[in-house]
Amino acid sequence: RVITAQVMDSLSMQYCFISPTMIAGQEIITFFRSSQRKSLGLLPYDPDDYVWTKIPFILGEVGPTWNGLSETEVQSLQVKFLDYLSQKSLDDIVKIMPEGFPLRDRRELVKEWNIGKDANQSWKTFHEVFMHEVGGALDTMHEDFEKLWQYLFEVDKGKQISVEEIRRLKCVENLTQLIYQAFDGNKIDQELPLIHIRAMIHAHLRYDKKRRYKETDVEDFGHAGWALPYCDYFLTENDLATIISQRKLDTLYGTTVLSKDSDILDCLSRLSF
Repeated sequence: RVITAQVMDSLSMQYCFISPTMIAGQEIITFFRSSQRKSLGLLPYDPDDYVWTKIPFILGEVGPTWNGLSETEVQSLQVKFLDYLSQKSLDDIVKIMPEGFPLRDRRELVKEWNIGKDANQSWKTFHEVFMHEVGGALDTMHEDFEKLWQYLFEVDKGKQISVEEIRRLKCVENLTQLIYQAFDGNKIDQELPLIHIRAMIHAHLRYDKKRRYKETDVEDFGHAGWALPYCDYFLTENDLATIISQRKLDTLYGTTVLSKDSDILDCLSRLSF
C-alpha cells in the first residue's frame, strides 16, 4: 500500500480530484456562471480550474479555530495550518492510517441496477434511454440545485433565502427542466460532464439487453465521469474502453483511453514528468 501511494505521489505531483460529490456541484455552478457569461458575450469559465486540490484537502479545506484570539490572529494561524497540510503527501497519510480499509459491498446496488434494467425495456431508441438516465441524474441532484440557488441569491442579490422559498418559486424545477431540454435537443456539448458521461454509459448498458451490470462497474463508471473531461489519459479495463469509444466520449473530451497493458506501458514510457 505504501509503495502504491509513493507511485501515485510521483505521478500526480501530490494533486488529486476534489470529492466526487463536490465535483457534481462545482460543474453545476460553473455551467450556470458560464451560461451567464455567454449571454454577455464573455468567455465561459473553465471547470478544469475548479476540480483539483492537494491530497489532504480532498474533503474540503477545514482549518482550526481558537477562542480568545483576534480574527486576524486566527486567520494567520489557519493559513499556516493549511500551508503545513498542503505539504503532506499520500505516502505520509497512508503511513498513519489503520491497516485495513472497510470493503464496499456493491452487490445490492448492482442487483438493483439489473432489476431496474429488466423492468424498463419499453424504449425504442438509444436517445430515449439516454434521456431517461439524464432525468434520473437530475432527480438525484435536487439538493445540489437548492444549494446553488441559495448561493446565487446570497452572492448576486446579497440576501439569504430559505429552501422553502426556493421551492415556492420553483427555482430548481425550472432550472432542471431547462437542462433536460438542452440535453434532449443535443445542445449540451462538454458542459455538465458528470451527468453526460454517466448517463451515456448507463444508457449504453441498458440499450444492450444482454450485458449485465457487474460490481466493478460502480467504481469504473465513476472514474470515467471524472477522468474523461479533466485528464489527458484514462487507463481502464477493456469493456469500459470499448463503450467509451463506441459512444465517442473520448473524442468529445479529447482524452486518450487505453486498456491494453502493452499500450499503457508504451504510453507511460513516452511521457515526461
